[in-house]
Amino acid sequence: MIHDLRYAQRVLRSSPGFTAAAVFTLALGIGANSALFSVVNAVLLRPLPYRDPDTLVVLKREAERGGPPRGIITPAEFVAWRDQVRSVEHLTAAWSPTFALTGVEEPEEIQGHMVSANVFPLLGVEPFLGRRFLPEEYNPGAEGVVILSHRLWIRRFSAESGILGRKITLNGAPAAIIGILPAGLAFPSEQSELWAPMRLDAEQTGGGGRMRRLFAIQVFGRLKAGSALSQAQAEMKTLGAAGDPMLLARDRGRPVEVLPALEEMVSNIRPALLVLAASVGFILLIGCANVANLLLARAAARQGEIAVRSALGASRGRLVRQLLTESLLLASLGAAAGLLASSFSLRALVRFLSEATQIPRLQQVRLDLPVIAFTLALSIVTGIVFGLAPAWQASRADLSETLKQSGGRPATGRGGWLRNLLVVAEVALSLILLTGAGLMIRSVLGLQQIDLGFRPDHLLTMPVPGPRTAGMPGAPPASVVEQLLERLRRMPGVEAAGVVTVLPLGGLRVMTTFQVEGQPPPDREEDRRAGFSFVSADYFAAMGIRLASGRFFSDQDREGTPRVAIINETLARRFFPGQDPVGRHLAQGLGGDASRIVGLIRNVKLRLLDDDGGGFVYFPYLQAGNRRLPSTLVVRTTGDPLGRVGLLRDEVRSLDRTQVVPQIRTMEQMIASVISERRVLMILLICLAAVALLMAGAGVFGAISYTVSRRTHEIGVRVALGAQPADVLRMVVGQALLLSLIGVAAGAAASLALTRFLRTYLYGVTATDPTTFAAVAALLLAVAALAGYLPARRAAAVDPVLALRYE
Repeated sequence: MIHDLRYAQRVLRSSPGFTAAAVFTLALGIGANSALFSVVNAVLLRPLPYRDPDTLVVLKREAERGGPPRGIITPAEFVAWRDQVRSVEHLTAAWSPTFALTGVEEPEEIQGHMVSANVFPLLGVEPFLGRRFLPEEYNPGAEGVVILSHRLWIRRFSAESGILGRKITLNGAPAAIIGILPAGLAFPSEQSELWAPMRLDAEQTGGGGRMRRLFAIQVFGRLKAGSALSQAQAEMKTLGAAGDPMLLARDRGRPVEVLPALEEMVSNIRPALLVLAASVGFILLIGCANVANLLLARAAARQGEIAVRSALGASRGRLVRQLLTESLLLASLGAAAGLLASSFSLRALVRFLSEATQIPRLQQVRLDLPVIAFTLALSIVTGIVFGLAPAWQASRADLSETLKQSGGRPATGRGGWLRNLLVVAEVALSLILLTGAGLMIRSVLGLQQIDLGFRPDHLLTMPVPGPRTAGMPGAPPASVVEQLLERLRRMPGVEAAGVVTVLPLGGLRVMTTFQVEGQPPPDREEDRRAGFSFVSADYFAAMGIRLASGRFFSDQDREGTPRVAIINETLARRFFPGQDPVGRHLAQGLGGDASRIVGLIRNVKLRLLDDDGGGFVYFPYLQAGNRRLPSTLVVRTTGDPLGRVGLLRDEVRSLDRTQVVPQIRTMEQMIASVISERRVLMILLICLAAVALLMAGAGVFGAISYTVSRRTHEIGVRVALGAQPADVLRMVVGQALLLSLIGVAAGAAASLALTRFLRTYLYGVTATDPTTFAAVAALLLAVAALAGYLPARRAAAVDPVLALRYE
């Protein structure tokens, strides 16, 4: 083997152009696979950093179709399950409010969690500094305590060693810091930065109080020794069937699932990563086909050498071993170059993904030992894949025929069918990637062209800051909101400003039942349900919402005046088919106070992707009475909205310097965040498809160029007998198009089967969209025709005298 390696090294050094082309092609494929495997390994395969991570489970109520991503589980249900469930131990609840850190130089909103007493036994985690929560610290009325993440400790407190016992102000209440978690640990999400005890009183768990419907919790646990996941699922199906009586009927009837914690964490991103992993795998296969074609051409040129070796006694197995050694050396060089390239490209990939998506555990991506082992194994498999067929083909050379051939004439090439088959495979694989990229392009473009029912340009949004109670964001009274709106309207560059309790694309949907005054209510509850929101008078102008009939609200629509409402077109069609709803009366709930409908507006999308255009009712913000409604400001600017962020922040702070100013975003940023996962997948698929297209074009060019070089004598004879250059062009380009057409047909059949895995990410286009298939097929054939045209021009310029003299 050492002798074979030395000889292989000399052979590769003697052909630097061939070696460089092969190593570059392999480095591209192996490097891309190594980089993506690093992401897949860190996100999907690496165990969670807790004790016995395989037994950690999540209890999750199945979501309502078109509703929130997770069904509601209440504290009352958690307390009941904790006492009854037998197959899951250390049952733990977590609630995820936003904490306002005040009393410091720069107030800040911090993502934290209120957790129940079993959280640290569940995880098997001890604080890096300090201690866990004590049992009495979970009792209502106990003094506030908090544990910080290692990241927050460094970021806001400069890793102060004497921080234990220090009191900070969270949501207006003091809390003592009693511990710091180890670096890299965050539960239940990577954004978690502090933890406080969840203090459940009788009102929240069994007293029928209002708090039982104010928030939903997450529930975790660990399978008991000897308990299977199926056993826990069957038990929770029984226990979760009844549900909390305070829940709406549609939530009570939904089953509770028991899912592995890691599977639940990565369930949303797993399909996209698997699609990308398959795509880079196709890139490597195309690269292998390209290198195999290069080796076939090289083996044909080395038939004389191989024949001499065979004549001197080399067995067929010995020849195959030598040629495979050369292939494995090429693959090793490609793997080394690919690993080096991926070490640099991985940083850019992680930065790009972290800025555009919310992929969990992305910061743990690195080139570690499993990735290096994967790259080594991949290089061995790759070397065998692209080297075996050329080695076997070359070892079958006809000894007597090869040795009889004159020294001036190249040996007759074998394996034409194999070279053609490799070209067909390259084209087919490229078509699959191009089809996936084309479908994603059409989906993202379709999402960007959705009629939202409002104008998202020049629009800023910001939650209205207010006092917090037990972690719940509060709201200032309506008089303070009016004062803030008045100040904003006078701000330079502001066209209109309004407030709304349910912001479109904000992720919230509040539903209730309605009935038309004087009409019997519909039999089905679904037909009576509709969304609703409270809005200020200028909200519709700020959003750019269109009025179909009637009028918008005015400042005179306030408490003490007749109740009014505005409805959308969907609700008008449901309750007032073929009628003008303006002037009719609509009551909220059964027997509630009726509101006169004063306006009809166009439908507005509350969600970008799964909004079914359901019925919606708007009420005046100033007719909400004494209720303090958590709301969102919307501000339309005349210029760049980002240029007004500082002024908006200053106006909010001027009302209360102790309040945390929430995140200010443009509506276009909100839309971008909704489609970010699809956009990232589209960009990566476009890049991979472009590489595949170039490699397929290079493969067609190389195969046709080799064919032309082998048929120089035949072409010379044709020209001598009267063939015109156009005839030669048609013959050569026709061969390239024929191979490409076969590849397109095979790729289209494979795409029909594989693009269904993209179905989750498609919008406004089917996985078998004929327009996309036709467009990518035309593009691929155009590239193949160009790749065949370049060697065809050389063939058409053959001098028959020189060709025949060469013969």
